[in-house]
Amino acid sequence: MAMLSLLIVVLICNISEAAYYCNVADPCAHANASTFFEPYARFEICQYDSKYGLCDRYITPDWYRVEDAMLTECPNLLSCGALYPVWLNGSLPTEAEGIVDAKVCKVGFADCCSRNYDVKIRNCGSFYAYCLGALDSCSERYCFGEQGSCEVPTTTPTMTTTASPTTYSEEDDDHRHINLEIRLGAIFGVLVLIFVTMCIIYRKDITCMKCCRRGNKLGSTEDFTRKGGFEKQDIQNSAHSRENARCWSPPPPYSH
Repeated sequence: MAMLSLLIVVLICNISEAAYYCNVADPCAHANASTFFEPYARFEICQYDSKYGLCDRYITPDWYRVEDAMLTECPNLLSCGALYPVWLNGSLPTEAEGIVDAKVCKVGFADCCSRNYDVKIRNCGSFYAYCLGALDSCSERYCFGEQGSCEVPTTTPTMTTTASPTTYSEEDDDHRHINLEIRLGAIFGVLVLIFVTMCIIYRKDITCMKCCRRGNKLGSTEDFTRKGGFEKQDIQNSAHSRENARCWSPPPPYSH
C-alpha cells in the first residue's frame, strides 16, 4: 500500500513537472537562450560507441534550439550515437500551427516504437524549438538530421554564449503559481486517499477483533453451560444412587 501511494505521488509530480518546464511565455526566445545537451553525433549515420556513454537520460528538461530537424523516419538500432535512437513519429509543424504536441518513438529490437514519449515542438521560422524531457534509460538519444559530423570531443568543452539572460514575464510567474497549486493539490489528494484507505483498513481490523471476542465469549458460555449440565447430571445421579441405597435392603440370611 505504501509503495503504491509513493508511485502515485511520483507520477503526479512528474506530470506537473513536465507541464512546468514546457510552460513558458516565448518558447523560441527561451530555446534560443538554452544550450542543448550533448549536441554532437546525433545524425542518423553516427554509429553507437559504448566508450562515449552518450545518453539523454541526463538531459535537463527544457526548450532547446537544434540546428537540424528531428528525424521523422525510423532509423536503425545503433544510430544517432545511441543504442536506442529516438525519432519523431509524425511531421514537423508549420509556423502557423504554433506549439504542437508530438510523440517520439524509441527504436527497439522488435519494432520502431517500443516506447513513446511526449514532446512539444514550435516552428520559430528559421529554426525549430523542442521541449524535450529526459529519457528512461541509456543509451537512448534524440535523433536530429541524417548527414553530418559524428566526431565526439574527448573532453567536454566549456560552453559560452553571448545570448542575453532569459527574462521571465508576469505570465511565467502566473504559470509557476498555477503549476505549484496543481502539484500541492494533487499531493494533498493523494494524502487524503491514503488516510481514508487506512481508516477503512483499521475499521475492518476492529470489526474482526470484536467478532473474535464475541465468538470467544459464546464459546466460553457454551463450555460453562455444558460443564454445568454435566455437574447437575452428576449430582442427580449421585442423589438417585443414595435413594436406591436407602430403599434397598439385603436379603435374609439363608438358613438350613
